Amino acid sequence: MKQYFDLTGRVAIVTGCSGGLGVQMAKALANQGCNIVPVARRLEKLEEVAKEITEEFGVECLPLRLDITDTDAVNEVVQKAYDHFGRIDILINNAGTGAVAPAEDITDEQFGGEMEIDLFGTFKVARAVAKIAMIPAGYGRIINIARRLCPVPCGKRRRRQPDPCPRG
Repeated sequence: MKQYFDLTGRVAIVTGCSGGLGVQMAKALANQGCNIVPVARRLEKLEEVAKEITEEFGVECLPLRLDITDTDAVNEVVQKAYDHFGRIDILINNAGTGAVAPAEDITDEQFGGEMEIDLFGTFKVARAVAKIAMIPAGYGRIINIARRLCPVPCGKRRRRQPDPCPRG
């Protein structure tokens, strides 16, 4: 991977880093020299990801289990990362879920769970990182990843425009 900029010595927390896009973003940052704090609910998977990143890119990784819906756990994990590295420069808020049904089929409980993770969880992590590390340092970058999945009925209504959530 080509080096476009130097992040040597910087530290990034990447949520939802047990697979998929989170792992790829962590690898891209590590390729630029950034130390990584991969967080997600599955610690065993995080440890595999951290080992792979450390071996491939030679950066330090501190994998930490985190349920982003738990405010106390969020604050504790962010503090651990800060205490370990002495800084947090980047937050990639990638953790999230996705509705797998048309909006009219999603229950209130399912929708509440979506909001607890995708909206409130994202906010909780950003707030903790900003308060503990970025505001005191006068520096930081937060990148929030949104899902393409949309909470509207898909394919069941007649529309004059293309369906924003095609199935198939």
